Amino acid sequence: MNETTIFGKRVRFQNAISETAVANIRDTLWVVPTQHLTIIRQIDVVPPLMLASNPNYAGGGSGCGYPRLSELCFDRGFRPNNFPINLTLLHEIGHIVDHHYGAFASLSTENKATLRSISIPASALTQGEGEYYAIAYQQVISGGASAAVRAAVLASSAFEGVDTVQDRFSEQSVGGGA
Repeated sequence: MNETTIFGKRVRFQNAISETAVANIRDTLWVVPTQHLTIIRQIDVVPPLMLASNPNYAGGGSGCGYPRLSELCFDRGFRPNNFPINLTLLHEIGHIVDHHYGAFASLSTENKATLRSISIPASALTQGEGEYYAIAYQQVISGGASAAVRAAVLASSAFEGVDTVQDRFSEQSVGGGA
């Protein structure tokens, strides 16, 4: 494995280190709340067949406790929506945040209903409550959430004591962080 460090996180590449992936991961981690970054121990970038049976799989996984991303999720041809920030990585971080904080379980009945109204793609490898939270987390952090979804996610235990999630794109250009 080839390794680099981004914002103090070890990033391991099964194959050669991709500068495109490094820049994309950096830009994405820049928008994640610091308190959530502390629970991410590493990120792995692996060939698609290490995650799924489809050689064109461009998603990720987090069942091992840290994000594992297909090399193809850094390919604009497969995942153009992963630029400038990687929605797949934010989604996988959402699963980890949910698991670590018991975030979905901490929500009120009304907020759970709000997240359950989110459409889960049929192609998603994960279904159920954890998937709703991961999708909602990705939407909130990327700035694409509705007001109701944003309010529900920010009411979860994962955001207790967390600095307000801001649109850092307006504060500084993407990737401008330390």
